Amino acid sequence: MPRLSFGPPLPLGLESEAEFFDLELTVDLKEEAVFNALQEALPPGLTVLKVQRLVGKTPSLMAGIKALSYQFFLEPRVELDQTQVQSLLGRLWAKNELPVVKGAKNGEKVVNIRPLWLDYHLDCGLEGLVLLTIKVEFGPRGTIRPDDFCTFLQNDFQVKRVIRKEAFFGEKVI
Repeated sequence: MPRLSFGPPLPLGLESEAEFFDLELTVDLKEEAVFNALQEALPPGLTVLKVQRLVGKTPSLMAGIKALSYQFFLEPRVELDQTQVQSLLGRLWAKNELPVVKGAKNGEKVVNIRPLWLDYHLDCGLEGLVLLTIKVEFGPRGTIRPDDFCTFLQNDFQVKRVIRKEAFFGEKVI
């Protein structure tokens, strides 16, 4: 019987360009045959981009993925030029703490998500929107949920769209 295991779950309401799964087959098939079979079976709108054979002992996706990136399409609440946008994000990046309230077994607790924010890239001027791409840690220490990160943007921006863009298996983008 084939075994299938998926990568990190996608938060509700998000789009993704980075969904992965491990598929263990009972017969040896060429990558091209698996690619074609998957492509034929998927519903419209879903596309297989790549099939890769894993040889030997390989960590599961959940164990192997070390970081994720998300792209936020932001609309400034007031007119801001590129320098102002860069300054707003630079101040957010410079903070030592970004506290969010998380549900826990014994109620709620405050968690600092700042150490999990690894990098960011800003692109201004796309039809009045700001594109912010963040790279966040994924692993035993936790990760940053896009909705938690949005709480630090909502005073200055309206979040129009969020897309999970990439997953990083170690340092390698997959």
